[in-house]
Order: sequence, then structure tokens, then C-alpha cells
Amino acid sequence: MSHYQTADALVRIENEQVIIWGQRVMQISFGDITAVAASEPRMLGRGRLDIFTADQRHTLTFTRGQLRELNVLAGYLAQIADINSTRQPVCGSANTTGVSFVSFDVETANRARGSICAVGFSVVHNGVITDTRAILCKPPKSLDGFDPGNVRVHGITPNQVRRAIPAREAIGHVLDIAGGLPLVCHNASFDISALRDACVAEALPFQNCRLAARLRGLGKIYQNCRIISCQLWQQPSGLV
Repeated sequence: MSHYQTADALVRIENEQVIIWGQRVMQISFGDITAVAASEPRMLGRGRLDIFTADQRHTLTFTRGQLRELNVLAGYLAQIADINSTRQPVCGSANTTGVSFVSFDVETANRARGSICAVGFSVVHNGVITDTRAILCKPPKSLDGFDPGNVRVHGITPNQVRRAIPAREAIGHVLDIAGGLPLVCHNASFDISALRDACVAEALPFQNCRLAARLRGLGKIYQNCRIISCQLWQQPSGLV
């Protein structure tokens, strides 16, 4: 059994469960953890650790003096999420066993669709999730203002992306990971246009995203699949 002190709760690892003792007691089974996202404490703000299950997000906050607890706990739970991703079937129907694709989602800093400040994705090979990641990034310089309304939706602030990689690198990473696999998204008209506008703002050739543009309506193909939970901060970026 291990204990971790956060800013407002005590976390215990016991019997393959994460037990959070705060205003109320919450229990998260190891097998239910699908993804983890962490950000370090800043001078004027607390760090946070988001633990995602199929339909929920559990958020823990950490002070600057609790950085070690944050890093150790985040690393441990990320390993569990990685193990789960290699075991977790995406679809319940036997006739979808061979399905392979990359589901993705983006968060934006403001009303400009190209102002991407985070990317989340899951890689599926033969119906099994093999990788799930959430990446913070700096929006393109011409679109880098953060609107309060957007921040309220996803919880990502300018301070959190100050040292993050540029959007062009995050986009390139998703495309490299995808390789020749189809790109699938929940809201194709938004996510694809966000990629397109960000590529334009970053002077990247959009032909690299051409495959994604053909996927409008692909959700019907995967309608029997459960939601892939590669959630970002508040909105699920697990897609079809």
C-alpha cells in the first residue's frame, strides 16, 4: 500500500485500486484507468493530475511542494493505463476484429479553429487500443490568444502551454503515429478544419491531412464500438 498527499486529498494505492480520500471517498479500479494527464505546479497555480476512466475524469491538485508526489503517482498510473490499452478491446462485435485506425480530438485556445492547444489520440490495431496520449501544445503564434470561454470548457491555460511543444510538432506527431491508418474523429467538420487551419497558420502542407478529410461519416462504420477514452481535460477526446 502506498500513500500520496495532494493539495486537498489523500491518495492510497491498495488492492489494485486508487482510493481518494477527500470531501468524499472515491475508488478507481486499476482496470478502469484508460489515460492519465499531468501538469506541473506553476508559480501562481497548482499542478494537476487527471485520471480518466471510460466515462469519468477524476482530478487531483498538487502544490509546488508536492511535485515529487505528482510525478511519482502520474508515472505509476500512466504505466497502468499503458498496460490496460494493450488489453482493451475496442469493439464488442466479432466482425470488427481487424479494424485499425487512429481516433483523435483537439482543443482550441479561442474561437479560431486553428488555435490548437492540445491534441489527444488513441491508436487502434486489429480492434485493440495500443496507444493513448494527450499532448499540450502552443497554438500557432498568429492564433495564440486564450478566450475565457474556451478555458472554461477544457481547463487549459496559457501557463500550462508556455513550455509545451508548438502546435506544428503536435500535429506532425499525430500524423507520424497514424502513418497509413485512417484518422477518425467524433466531430469531423470541426476537428478536420482545425487541423487544416492550424497547418495554414504554421505554413505546413495540408495534403498530409488529406486522409482525414475523407472520413466524414465514418462513425457509422464504428457505431457498434464503445467510446475510446483518450480524454483530455474536460471534454472526452475518445472518439467514435
